[in-house]
Amino acid sequence: MKKSIIGLAITLILFFSLQSFKNLKENNSKKLVVEWEQVDGKLNQIDVGNKELLYGVNNNNDIFYRYPQTSWKQLGGKLKYVINGFEGTGTVYGINANDEIYFYNGTEWQKIEGSLKQISLGKNGRLWGVNSKDEIFFRDRGKSWTQVGGNLKYISAGKNGEVWGINVNNNIFRYSSAGWEQIGGNLKQISVSKAGIWGVNAYDEIFYRNEDDTGWVNVGGNLKYVSVNDQGHVWGVNANDDIFHLVSE
Repeated sequence: MKKSIIGLAITLILFFSLQSFKNLKENNSKKLVVEWEQVDGKLNQIDVGNKELLYGVNNNNDIFYRYPQTSWKQLGGKLKYVINGFEGTGTVYGINANDEIYFYNGTEWQKIEGSLKQISLGKNGRLWGVNSKDEIFFRDRGKSWTQVGGNLKYISAGKNGEVWGINVNNNIFRYSSAGWEQIGGNLKQISVSKAGIWGVNAYDEIFYRNEDDTGWVNVGGNLKYVSVNDQGHVWGVNANDDIFHLVSE
């Protein structure tokens, strides 16, 4: 009886944490089992924006975008990393093989100052990024880059103001007014949104946590890269560059 009550409590916690998703259940190893659906195409990195507008790059640094229920379309230029902002095509940024930063103005890519290996777009259009030395920077619209203390290899900023990052040892950190606070767990990549935090570890295992929760939930499947938007749509790519999205209601 006691085990049954504990199992029911855990199941309810997971349900309300991921109420926008379907087909969720907990197995005996406390892994959250979800349904992933593969879609056509091959990408090395993907980013999902609001209204599920997707941008991504393949292993040849070709750039693609896709609206819901449509096919992939190629965009001119070459990037190794691309981010799709909250307002659609008006807030698309990318990094090329030389760590040069570009902004897409709707018709062409425009180079902006700085040199970064990875970037993320956060609250009020603030850009965050890390360079080849793992130094951390942010930039508000119309202003120059400002360095922030600490070292991270990967950073993710949400529209809600949350900023999380991963260091060279795969330790997880969250930014606050007091600086960087280490969070339990190990991940190689992370994605932050109002719908929660998603990430993958060195074994391509997938993890989720609610913004207000205290622990990570291991989600079924394997991805090398994951992206989540504020509506809770989750997309990712695996080690073979296959593209998947989390089946939701």
